[in-house]
Amino acid sequence: MPQPQLTLFEKLLVSLGLAEPPPAPVYLGNPSTQVWVDLHTALYYCPGSALYGKTQGGKFTTQRDAQQDQFEPANRKACE
Repeated sequence: MPQPQLTLFEKLLVSLGLAEPPPAPVYLGNPSTQVWVDLHTALYYCPGSALYGKTQGGKFTTQRDAQQDQFEPANRKACE
């Protein structure tokens, strides 16, 4: 994953403690992966997981839509 590009001046400020380093980028996974969202728990499941397509009252959607609707990945990391 690419790191943020800092200018020499920005690197100096960070090294002197006068500025905060930029936050690390967050990997959101493949946005077009089909996931199963559980509407009761607000979690989503990746293909191949034990509860993928199996929780009552859930639905299929893309990972992007699940994330935009504030669902969290059930195993705490995005689907590949």
